[in-house]
Amino acid sequence: MGMPILRGRQVVLQEEVTMSINNATPDEWDEARARALYDPVTQRPRKTHKKACDTIDDEHLTSTFGPLHTSWQNEELPVENPKAAIGAAKAPFFGIPWTAVIEMGTVMDGGAHKYGAYNYRDTRISTTTYHDAILRHFMLWADGEDTDPESKASHLAHVMACCALMIDAREGMMLEDERSKTGNVRDMLDTSAHLARGFREGK
Repeated sequence: MGMPILRGRQVVLQEEVTMSINNATPDEWDEARARALYDPVTQRPRKTHKKACDTIDDEHLTSTFGPLHTSWQNEELPVENPKAAIGAAKAPFFGIPWTAVIEMGTVMDGGAHKYGAYNYRDTRISTTTYHDAILRHFMLWADGEDTDPESKASHLAHVMACCALMIDAREGMMLEDERSKTGNVRDMLDTSAHLARGFREGK
C-alpha cells in the first residue's frame, strides 16, 4: 500500500488508488493529514488559520463552494477589529483604580442607610454643603487622620463621594451652584507659580 495523501474528502494512495475516508484507518488518516499540511518547498508545516481538514484542498473547496476569501492568509493581519476601533473613541474605563471605587462605594452605602438611597436626587443640593464637606475631610486626611471616626471609611473616599454627588446633581439639573466665581484664582495661581520659579532659580 502506498503513502496516503488527503484530497478534499478522500484519502488517496500514491498508486492513485482512491479510498473513502470512512474506510481509511486512523493511522492512514493522520499520516495523510500530516503530509497535506507539509510544505515540500520550505520543508516546514504550512501556516493556516483554519482547521486542517478545511484547508488541505483549496481546489476542492473552490469547486464546491465558489472562490475562497483569502484575506485571512495575509501575513499582516489588522490589529483592531471595527468594534475595538469604535470603542476606542468612547469614554475609557480601563484606567480607573477600582480600589478607590470600592472605598467610595462603602461611603455611598453608609449614606444610603443613613439618609436613604438616592436621597440626593430628591431635592436640589448645594455646592456650598459639599464644598465644605470636601475641605473638612481633606484637611483631616492631610493632618494625618486616614478614616472618618463615624463612618470608619476613608476621608479620601468621602471626598470622592462628595464630588460624585455634585457631578450627578449637575447632570440632573439638581445642583444649586453657589460658587463665588470671581475668576481671580487662575491668574493668582499663575502669578504664584511664576514667583515660585523665581525663588528656586534665585531671582
